[in-house]
Formats: sequence, structure tokens, C-alpha cells
Amino acid sequence: MCRGVQFLLFLFIATLGDEYSRAVIRGSENMLSSGKKTCIIPDNTEYHYVTSEGDRLTTGDSIDGNGEFVVSVECFNFRKVIKPTDFAVCFDGKLYPGQHTCEKQCAPKYDSYSTIFSCTTPKGDEVSCQLPAEPGTKLTIRCAHWRYKSPSIDMLGEKLCLQNGEWEEYKDCAPQCGLRSENDGLSSHTNKFKVGHWRAVIFVYKKKRWTFLCRAAVISNVLVITALTCFGKFTSKRAFPLKVGVGKYSTNYGDYLSTNIYDVEKIYSSKLQHSITIVGVDTYIEFSDTVGNICIGDTPILAKVLEMCFISMIRPPILIGWKVY
Repeated sequence: MCRGVQFLLFLFIATLGDEYSRAVIRGSENMLSSGKKTCIIPDNTEYHYVTSEGDRLTTGDSIDGNGEFVVSVECFNFRKVIKPTDFAVCFDGKLYPGQHTCEKQCAPKYDSYSTIFSCTTPKGDEVSCQLPAEPGTKLTIRCAHWRYKSPSIDMLGEKLCLQNGEWEEYKDCAPQCGLRSENDGLSSHTNKFKVGHWRAVIFVYKKKRWTFLCRAAVISNVLVITALTCFGKFTSKRAFPLKVGVGKYSTNYGDYLSTNIYDVEKIYSSKLQHSITIVGVDTYIEFSDTVGNICIGDTPILAKVLEMCFISMIRPPILIGWKVY
């Protein structure tokens, strides 16, 4: 028994500084020579103690002081990290360490369709960015594909988790519209419309098969644009299921990979003459060497279109069309 306790003490001492080491040694000597006092869980609003079985200890609970029981110490706020250690041991009526602090952590980061993150701890260990990050953690930011670009070169690269629990400023990568791949294998004599990687085809399901309905153009990761006359009686996806195919010019549904086919989620139309229809898909369109978005003017114009499309269903949006002169 004594050897087991001593091993635990040495292991514990190795993780702490000199001050704690001296206190633990004194506590262990008293424990082994003069009895074993229990520790009383103190009141604390920042953190709490948890047993090895996962039971939370409350104020006034007691722990055996024989040094055999290690309890975890956790912050109430999951966005904070416990310091100096995430555990405590009771030695003869005293908890070591006796005091902990909860430091702010930076929010988890999740990969998006445009931006990819990787994280490294202050000690240089790779860690998941999907967990709260302690101050000093390094966040590496990369664009998911060459079709995406950071708004500023200063916003890419490496950013740090600051002591206040906030990441250094950065911005997600954004799509670059109208670009084509130089290695797409298409002939320079190919029709320009066919070359555009923003091309899309809308299919309708009728008579037990997917049939070509009309052509469209990709304007964002979730929207394609087409003419209002394209739909006619097929404007209700409930009556006629609709899909959008991207990355090809073919009107044959079987020519498309399943990864390049998207279910239609919403249809935004206007009753005005010479109008347009915006089609929203149910998942992000993944941009690649053969799939991208077309430029439709200044960025604020696209932002306005997106705003109109995702307005509350209580007040349906009115899309302004265009007129041919």
C-alpha cells in the first residue's frame, strides 16, 4: 500500500511546481505518520470536482485523505480551461493543488465549403479545431480550392488564440467568380457557354424518369439563376421533384455523377414580365476544377439577391427581372 501511495505522490509531484511539491511532501509525511484526514469540497462558482466514476461532487462532500483518490477539476463554462492542472488529490485534509483558475478559451472552428482550419497547441501538438482552444493555440487557415480566395493576404496564414479568449482577426475565403481552369482539357474552339464552369442544368422528374427542363447558371454555393419561362407549370417542386446538375453541359441526367446532382429546396420567382427565377439547392454546391460560379456584377448585387431569397417566408421576396431592348 505504502509503495503505491508513494508512486502516486511522485507522479503527482512531477506535474507540479516546486511550491506544490514541497506542500505535497509535507502532506504525505503527515498522512503516512499521523493518520488520514478527509478533505471537504469547498464552495466555488468557477469550477467543480468530479470523481473517477463521473459523479459531480457538491459543496460539503468529503474525500478520503489517503492519497488514493484523484478527482477531476472542470470549469463550469466549457469555453474555459482549468489551470494549473485538471485534477486534484487529497492529502491528509488538504487538496493539492488547493486553488485552480479558469482561463478563457477561443471558440471551436469548423471547416466550411470555402475555408479549412488546422490547430496546434502552444506545445506544438496538433489538435482538433472543433474543440475550444486554449490561449496560445495557433490556427492555420487555408482556402479549400483555388476557386476561393481570402479578401486580404493578411487574413490568411496563421492566427493565434489570444488571452482574452478571442481569435486574432481573420476572414473566411470567398468564391472567385467567372474563373475557368487552364487544365480542363477543353478546346479553344469550344463554344464559350459550354466552357463556363458556372453552367447548370435543371431536371424534372416525370413519367418515372428525370428529364431535362432548362439550363441555368451557378451564382453562389447554394443558388442558380434561370429565366422564369423555364419553369411554367413546374414551379411547384412538391408536384414535380426537381434537381440541379452542375459541372457538365449535357442534358442527359445519366451523364452526371451523384456528387454533382443537388435537390432543389426553394424556388424564388417573380410575376413580372421578362423576369428571372432563383433556384436554391438543399446543400452547398462543391466548387472544383469543373464547377464554379458566374459573375453577376458587383458583390453588393449578389448580396442583395441572397438577402431577398432568404427573407422570411411570411413576406415572400419579389425579384426584379430584366428587359431586352
